[in-house]
Amino acid sequence: MKQTLAYSYVRFSSPEQAKGDSFRRQTEAARKYCNKHGLELADLRFHDLGISGYKGNHFTQGALGDFVEAIEQGKVRGGSYLIVESLDRLSREEVDIAFSRFASILRADIKIVTLQDGKVFSRASLKNTTDILVSILVMLRAFEESESKANRIREARDEKHRQARENKKPTGYRPPDWVRTVKDADSGKPKYELIPERAEVIKRIYHLNNSGMGAIVIARLLNEERIPPWGRSKTGWQTSYIKKILKARTVLGEYQPHIVTNRVREAVGEPVFGFYPAVIDPNTFKLAQMTMTARDKRSGGVRKDKVNNLFTGLAKCKHCGNTMHFVDKGKPPKGNQYLLCSLAKTGAVHNGVSCKRASIRYQQTEDAILTVAATLNLKFEPPTNKGEVERLQSQLSEVHADLGTAEEAIVRITNAIAELPDSSGLIAKLAELELQKREKKSEYQAIENRIDELNLVPQASSVWNELQQELKVFREDASDRTNVKLRTKINNQLLNSIDRIEFDNHAKIVTIHIDSKRIVEIRFEEKMKGYTVKPSWDNREFFPNTFIIKEQIRKVHYEKEQ
Repeated sequence: MKQTLAYSYVRFSSPEQAKGDSFRRQTEAARKYCNKHGLELADLRFHDLGISGYKGNHFTQGALGDFVEAIEQGKVRGGSYLIVESLDRLSREEVDIAFSRFASILRADIKIVTLQDGKVFSRASLKNTTDILVSILVMLRAFEESESKANRIREARDEKHRQARENKKPTGYRPPDWVRTVKDADSGKPKYELIPERAEVIKRIYHLNNSGMGAIVIARLLNEERIPPWGRSKTGWQTSYIKKILKARTVLGEYQPHIVTNRVREAVGEPVFGFYPAVIDPNTFKLAQMTMTARDKRSGGVRKDKVNNLFTGLAKCKHCGNTMHFVDKGKPPKGNQYLLCSLAKTGAVHNGVSCKRASIRYQQTEDAILTVAATLNLKFEPPTNKGEVERLQSQLSEVHADLGTAEEAIVRITNAIAELPDSSGLIAKLAELELQKREKKSEYQAIENRIDELNLVPQASSVWNELQQELKVFREDASDRTNVKLRTKINNQLLNSIDRIEFDNHAKIVTIHIDSKRIVEIRFEEKMKGYTVKPSWDNREFFPNTFIIKEQIRKVHYEKEQ
């Protein structure tokens, strides 16, 4: 005769219990029960390890929910057994919810065995007053225990948050990886301090990022220099951790209290400033965010092992205005590298426009553009954003005042609601004010971000001068596409000092747009073995009286500027 199947369900809430004996104990007890009562322990078992039964996650997202689904799908047949250590393993939710789940399993003709007391609940138990009362009392006790524990944890957490805000007292939680907890020499109380060698790595990561290097390149550089990682990775620096550091406001010394709801961290209140020792200043941090945002808008410039295209984010097709992409068709003479119009490449039509002016040779254009960058002196107008910044700061003050007025009104109405018996009208007004407050906060943040952008935009003249110095010293190195650090920096410098570069493959002309008023044209010979260069502010004709005459690639003859 075929034995009746029994299914084991094991659950414990704390991940630490996995290291102990809880799982083995519950599993072994289920096996012994089956042997004693002639049941067959099914191979299909259900485990919720490290999942609390208090919030119901084991049912909505875990294995107990899978078990109920298996019943509904007929995979677990009526007459089978579900073996648990006790009813509180099934649920620690509020009694009405816990009993509903319990009853739904019994109604499906599944018997529930509690190993702790050897009790067997069946469909008939739902008509048995004693069984109902016993199950409800167990569920009530389980809920009250979990509720009490949750309250104690919540109170302890709130007290830590209060102490952090009021006294800057260390929370006992793990600090950032570049900070450690030590005892104050005078008071003996715990305090935070920077780990010097790690703080230097943080500063370097920000410097490299703000110089134009992406997270992939930074991680590889740190690994090549054998700088030991101190995140969770055991195999070296990871891109994800570099990005996390670059976005972490803890480098500014901020601590943001959190609560965890359904395993999701949620910020509580405003951040605590000056809680940790700062390792990065606010301007450097803001510049890092701007740099990453700008980099995210571009794509294709940086690769893991080389930088092929120095003009990512700048290269545009003269004919249709679309982006020019780097294409490698192999080594000469059979192959070559090109900048290819993205529209021509796909044959697509954009805004009713198609493009057949496909490509221009890459190496010759790079060589010419870098030569121009190394030799052409540019005079930039001083920044003219002072008036804009002052206007925005005035606007910011107005929004800040409006925000304060809204907050004061919210406090007054909240107090009035507590005192009046009928406050429905006030509640509607409160909701309106809360909406206004959120909108004003968003407006304030947007204005503040714009001011930061205007204050932190690198001056084009200083960036161009720095680029020229780099090229004078490292001109040969700049052509090495595996020199990721240098070529990434040059790309970033070009992005911060000129507007765009247009490529006309038909006429063999490259146009560097310095700004809205000035351009520099590079005209190549038919076979691109030489070229001439003429800035828009030089009124002489192109040939033979030119600003620069280049007869062969990498051999340059200069004329004095008139």
